[in-house]
Amino acid sequence: MVTGAQGRVIAGRYRLDAPLGHGGMGEVWRAWDQRLERDTAVKLIRAEQAALFGDRELLSKRFVRESRALARIDHPGVVAIHDAGRDPDRTDGELFLVMQYIRGVRLADWLVEAEPVPWPRAVALGAQIAAVLTALHAIPLVHRDLKPANVMLRPDGTAVLLDLGIAGLLDPDASRLTRTGETLGSPAYTAPELAVSGTSGPASDLYALGCVLHEALCGETVFRAPTLYALYEKHAKEAPKPVRAVRPEAPEALEALILALLAKDPRARPPAVLVYRTLASLLPPGAGEPEQDHDPWRPFRQPMAPAPRLLAQQAAPAMAAPPPPDPDVDLDAALARAEALVGMARYAEAANVLAAVLGTAQQIYGPDSDVLRNLRTQHANIVRLGAAQKDPTAHH
Repeated sequence: MVTGAQGRVIAGRYRLDAPLGHGGMGEVWRAWDQRLERDTAVKLIRAEQAALFGDRELLSKRFVRESRALARIDHPGVVAIHDAGRDPDRTDGELFLVMQYIRGVRLADWLVEAEPVPWPRAVALGAQIAAVLTALHAIPLVHRDLKPANVMLRPDGTAVLLDLGIAGLLDPDASRLTRTGETLGSPAYTAPELAVSGTSGPASDLYALGCVLHEALCGETVFRAPTLYALYEKHAKEAPKPVRAVRPEAPEALEALILALLAKDPRARPPAVLVYRTLASLLPPGAGEPEQDHDPWRPFRQPMAPAPRLLAQQAAPAMAAPPPPDPDVDLDAALARAEALVGMARYAEAANVLAAVLGTAQQIYGPDSDVLRNLRTQHANIVRLGAAQKDPTAHH
């Protein structure tokens, strides 16, 4: 992450407030739109990153392609594009992309907190993602990096796909705009054809969706291996474990669909629209289910309903105040304790320390705060470190 960038104003309008993440195509910041007075997400692609990419002109073409492709998408499950261009106040040709700021929880973190995920919620999650992929593939556009870290769950349960920054348009120029040997996607969710030849299409996204559904139900990625080569070999040759071996209560039709999505031959994978129809048909009514924020099943059970906490706030007496935070909980001390435990490789204890203060952090800073989001991410990362410690061959 760039040091000293906080507080900078991009294009005379977008003030960088807090880092949200970084990847191969750039850095993402929460920013304040000073003209419209709203939060946004700004992706920066700095000039020095162009040198690492290998070809500044190629990077510029790829950035323009990304911006135009994303701006054509009109779907509630895809981040909206507000602005794009070069910062006129910079001489190094820095590129920026301004996107809708999504409040919610990353699916990668939610899966850790929700484990084991009830199969109807996994089905609803898959149905939402399949609906988004149906819209993307009709453009045609391929995401190419679908994974839990690139999905956000809003408080009302709506799933939103993030980071289409390495997406490739299905046109003759797409292959020329991808460098030979460049790693695209994430190994744990990479389709065999993308790992072997670098070629991808809509079926590659469907394979990734199968990986996400398998992980949601089984609590671990489809394949694990000590090296990238070994992991790609498993994707290409090894049969995945049927989910009912771990979750026998899941419907047989759900297991059959996931196995079809994980087919080695991309031609054998069902299209996104068929995946949506199959998953939607498996959803039970869900009567009597408790109200939960970030529940992907909720949009199917209560379409257009406000988020649970909003309903609770309006239903409560006007003068009622939320309970005060626990005065005995010290967030700074909890973070320090967790960090010390991680240093001693005592991951389960560290995760428990952070899990115990999540509720207090939400009361103090709010359910959509950066503090709570970062705390959730740290907790989830520690849980994954503990899982890797138990299985030394695990690849993350």
